[in-house]
Amino acid sequence: MKNYYNYLYLKIMNEGGAQKDLSKILEPFENEWVAISSDQDNVLASGESLREVESKLDKSQIHEVIFYKVPPFSSVFIPTIL
Repeated sequence: MKNYYNYLYLKIMNEGGAQKDLSKILEPFENEWVAISSDQDNVLASGESLREVESKLDKSQIHEVIFYKVPPFSSVFIPTIL
């Protein structure tokens, strides 16, 4: 995976990491990997694997994205800090 993706994630976190409700744009992508635009307004690519999503992005020459695995909607996700 290219380093610039990680850079963007760190950049967003360092700039305050303003939270957005992504439920509406992520609803069609249950249990898939997605690439979200850096402004967190659009899904740029999706697929069953992170490799597939990255391949789609390489073709489009878009480099500033956030990767996210949309969990199954029947499951519960509780983030923790270790």
